[in-house]
Amino acid sequence: MINLLKSEYTLATLSRGYKRKTSGYIIANDKSTAEDIGDEPLLYKTKHPDLTVCVEVNRVKGVKKWQSMNPRLML
Repeated sequence: MINLLKSEYTLATLSRGYKRKTSGYIIANDKSTAEDIGDEPLLYKTKHPDLTVCVEVNRVKGVKKWQSMNPRLML
């Protein structure tokens, strides 16, 4: 699905980051580890390097944080 949509939309995914050793809102980068963001978000970032991958235990808070950082983009 990501490959089908990425040419027409700005895509991002938000995860709770289950079993990560960090807390708070984090945007994954190429140096992120499973301990930083969790194993599933790391898999998304590794497989789709251009995809914005965010983690936040409170998903509502995470979406609001992402929106505040990207005000011109729609959900």
